[in-house]
Amino acid sequence: MKTSVIAILLGASVLSAQSREKRITPVDAAQRESFSKSTNVAIVVGVSDYAPDTGLQKLQYANRDAEAVAAELRRQDYKVRLLVDGEATRSRISAAIREAGDVVSRDGTLLFYFSGHGFAPQPGRNFLATYGVTADDLALDGLSVDDLRQRIQQSPARRKVLFIDACRSEPGKGGGARSFGAFSGSSGLRMLLSTQAGRISYESDQLQQGVFTYFLLKALRGEAAGVDGFVTFRDVSDYVSSSVRDWSFERKQTQVPVEVSDEAAGDFLLAKAGASPTPRRDPTPDPTPVPTSSPRPSAPKPASGAAETKVNGKDGLTYVHIPPGKFTMGCSAGDGECFPDEKPAHAVEITKKGFWIGQTPVTQAAYQRVTGQNPSKFKGPDRPVEQVNWEEARSYCQAVGMRLPTEAEWEYSARAGSTAARYANLDDIAWYAGNSGNQTHDVAQKEPNVWGLYDMLGNIWQWTADWYDSKYYEERAGRNPRGPESGELRVLRGGSWNFNERSIRVSSRNRLDPGERYINIGVRCVGE
Repeated sequence: MKTSVIAILLGASVLSAQSREKRITPVDAAQRESFSKSTNVAIVVGVSDYAPDTGLQKLQYANRDAEAVAAELRRQDYKVRLLVDGEATRSRISAAIREAGDVVSRDGTLLFYFSGHGFAPQPGRNFLATYGVTADDLALDGLSVDDLRQRIQQSPARRKVLFIDACRSEPGKGGGARSFGAFSGSSGLRMLLSTQAGRISYESDQLQQGVFTYFLLKALRGEAAGVDGFVTFRDVSDYVSSSVRDWSFERKQTQVPVEVSDEAAGDFLLAKAGASPTPRRDPTPDPTPVPTSSPRPSAPKPASGAAETKVNGKDGLTYVHIPPGKFTMGCSAGDGECFPDEKPAHAVEITKKGFWIGQTPVTQAAYQRVTGQNPSKFKGPDRPVEQVNWEEARSYCQAVGMRLPTEAEWEYSARAGSTAARYANLDDIAWYAGNSGNQTHDVAQKEPNVWGLYDMLGNIWQWTADWYDSKYYEERAGRNPRGPESGELRVLRGGSWNFNERSIRVSSRNRLDPGERYINIGVRCVGE
């Protein structure tokens, strides 16, 4: 019988790994076998949108952090439910914990993560600021941390762990946020808090994330792993605590995570190293073999206003000609969901004779035809290939006589003349967290834009050629911009099946280490 791992996450990349000694003693075989058979479940919730009349400062990155954590846990084979803002009420959170208790097995793990505001209105009474809470009435609308811990303790799970990224600051400022009071340990629980009592947690415009969650993600992805490639709670706690402390100290800030744990709970596995040199494969046999030649073509529905098309003989995919032109790149007029790195909107011109772009993302059939491999988790010849890193994406495009699109080319193609945040109704054009069923889908099943391009939004994030810089738009590069000359992260566009609607907009930008590969990241090629 499989054990169950339930993760309740209430939540919300560009530094080198911090120096630390890796755990040498391997996790014993029994734990590893149990972990490999576990059913992992995560409820991921982020609260950014605190209304002005609540007395709480609106946060920039809590939702983005939640989406990133959800994506990583899905990659770790957790089953994830994402709750953000309006869904993150105290009653819904409480219901999620009850439901988790009904599912988790006695030898499973219950994990809880929160990102947003949190503070103590009275000594010894700490609260998480759930959606709709007001600063003056936390006891009525907020979630008491003591109540939370009691609810978690009532779970039959043997192992219970909490990660709380709260008491957040306003980006670029050192104060103005409320904070928690002191915590005491709870029997059977391990808890890691983002900062000490009376201190604040920082959001970073450089990282475009909360600092604590940034390093938590790096830990879960494998930076904290022992020499055996597994990540335990102790690995995470040590790595995150030292990394956040050092990062903030270098910037003349003070943020030191604090562990509040019952040592009797012991250490236990949370994740497997994510940055492996080869793609992660689904452990079960592929029920839908992907052909190595003559891939079955998709049958796209015709699009009104579609441009000239041609078939690339090397991968069998259809490419659409995009004419030269001008557009406004960045945050769309009237779009209240934009992140800071989408601003300012600025005029851009695509010159020369235009370019060709894939009518769909690269499919698994096409990728296997060209490379002889299929790294995807969600198998199907007409589904988009995923789990390819930036170099693999670029190499594929080069192999078929194409290249990766610039950010400007991608957004120009996605908009297809539209000035709105999305080129049509969201559910008509995109697979995202609200309708995907937690998986990718065959390409070209949703409506295209007016240039006949499918899945420009949703299904999978798409690598671009550009380096990432959160301030790059301030340069207002106007003609055929190609992004910063150097950097540490590459830009992705389009959103994916496991992100919420805020990320499924034509101006939304994501960024990732070019060596990373995930089950929601693919590629679309362009050429001259």
